[in-house]
Amino acid sequence: LIRDPDGLRLALLRDAELFDAAQADALLEHLQLSVRALLDTPDVTLSTLALPGFVADGGSAPDPGLPFDRFLACAAQHGEAIAIDMGDRQRDYAWLRARSLAVAAAYAPGWSRIGLLVREHEHMAAAMLAALARGIAYVPLDPRLPVARLRELCDDAQLCTIACTRDLAQLAEQLANTHLLLDELPD
Repeated sequence: LIRDPDGLRLALLRDAELFDAAQADALLEHLQLSVRALLDTPDVTLSTLALPGFVADGGSAPDPGLPFDRFLACAAQHGEAIAIDMGDRQRDYAWLRARSLAVAAAYAPGWSRIGLLVREHEHMAAAMLAALARGIAYVPLDPRLPVARLRELCDDAQLCTIACTRDLAQLAEQLANTHLLLDELPD
């Protein structure tokens, strides 16, 4: 999102080797429809928002469904396919499904907003999906930012807790009263 004099504008940078122009346009249209649906029904949570069908490869669109349910269906269909490639290791959809369900189970009832203080890897994906499953808003927190800026973000968002990995637990303690260690949750 880019702020300009007329309001907010949506822009997408894409890797032309991964996505062609038609796929990028379809993704932007999908996002626009989703944002409009949220604005039209502000009392619904993201986890219960029925999203319009979207298929990037030009195939027929699936029936609208809840975002996490759509992920679960994809994971069931493509369990052994690579979902996350971190260069030195990979995680398949079956792992991501199991991990996101385990993380969702650890999120406390009543949490409405959490911070995700995680370096870009499999724990971030699982924590984001878990938040989606539980209808919790999340704020990605970049550990490379100065502590003062991270505190501002946490205060502005009024976070209930911070989900992090053990290597960032000390930083999480500086930002919030409670934190959840993602890499220590049982599978």
